[in-house]
Amino acid sequence: AAAAAAAGAPPAPPADGVRISLPKASRKVSQLGRPAAGRGGVGMDMASGRSDKYSRARQGARTMQMLDLGEEKQLQRQTAAAVAPKRKEAARRKREPVPDPFAGAVQAQEDGTAVYYQDRRKQWPYTASAAGASLLQRLLAEATPLLRSSLEALQDDPDGAELRREGERIYAQKPNMRAGGITWSQENYAHLGLQAEYLRLKSIQRITEGTVAMERAYNAGAFAALRDARTKTPFRVASLGGGPGFELLAVREFCAARLPQAEPQLLSLDLQGAWRPCCEALGLRFEVWDVMDGDGLLGKTGWPAIDLAVISYVYYHYMSNEHCADWLARLLHAGAVKAVLIISRFEDLSQNLDAVARRGVHVVPLMRKPRHSRRPTDHRQLLYVSPTARELPTPLPQQKWLPCSFPNVPFEDQKAEADKSYRQRGTAFDYSAEYAPPPPRPPPPPP
Repeated sequence: AAAAAAAGAPPAPPADGVRISLPKASRKVSQLGRPAAGRGGVGMDMASGRSDKYSRARQGARTMQMLDLGEEKQLQRQTAAAVAPKRKEAARRKREPVPDPFAGAVQAQEDGTAVYYQDRRKQWPYTASAAGASLLQRLLAEATPLLRSSLEALQDDPDGAELRREGERIYAQKPNMRAGGITWSQENYAHLGLQAEYLRLKSIQRITEGTVAMERAYNAGAFAALRDARTKTPFRVASLGGGPGFELLAVREFCAARLPQAEPQLLSLDLQGAWRPCCEALGLRFEVWDVMDGDGLLGKTGWPAIDLAVISYVYYHYMSNEHCADWLARLLHAGAVKAVLIISRFEDLSQNLDAVARRGVHVVPLMRKPRHSRRPTDHRQLLYVSPTARELPTPLPQQKWLPCSFPNVPFEDQKAEADKSYRQRGTAFDYSAEYAPPPPRPPPPPP
């Protein structure tokens, strides 16, 4: 066989149970034919670009061997390692330090507050209280290594610059998509460029919105048992469709500051498994799960019950259907999920509210109902509980309300002054009559 190979003839077929393996360079030569003649009568190996003399010496050093499958795979791995992509190695050698990915996003003020931005071009400033500014700076410092790692991965990729530009374009399309009730696809979420842009901008949005939602739920009486607990109590929080888990960071920090007896166990559940490394880098647990699989939710967590389920943008985009309303209400009534915190960017969730109210779910609005503004509803932050719960939330007295760490989150300055939730100090919300379940439907007439 070796003599036949040296003469350029194809090798004889292997015997049963034995495979013949050629080094990769030899395979390429056999496909291209005999080496072409170069200058001075010296042949040129078309696969490696080296002289025929060098190729013969190389082939003499690596003669064909009779290999079993395990040896062949080992040789293939060694060969692949030896010819690692040179462009990627060059990119690593030339890597420039990634600048602060959150540069300019949070600007400290002399009085301890901060001005911060949630948009790509830093056109719309928001103000954080002193406590909010400290929280935001602390959590962004925690998220910086994660985002820096994402940007370095793009820098190492030969196509990284184009991937990043493409990710920015995908992200920039979101406002137009949202107007039509459309969101990114799972393929978009797996895109390295979009992930980097998402981590940079959504981190601030999710942390601030998650924080104020927890504050409003606290004022509404949602955490009375934890607030009054005298011993450490597990607090199991699952973010459904939680992606990289930034809302869970807000929950963790809120518990540390306001619910010291709570021992939060935090889990992000998402269909896109590409978020797992992000969650784990932030110290969070992650599991792949589909919002259509309500029956499998509790089993996926491994917990006896979920104390708080946080649902953000997936609620409108993926759960606005009777099937999801069914399993959500069923788990609430069974005590498998004790409460649900909705954090949405859609002011009108009437369809969703009607669906759960018909199934007996008690809805607590956390945003002030507009009475003097053009838009008649604001459903962007809600709390769901079961009427069969041991204790329904009772709003705290005004003097015990927590101040808003991030005023105007979600954005309310388009409302009349009297309708802004973060401005209210004189009148408690009327939680009881706001979204009472409708009366039961009358039975159908007899046939």
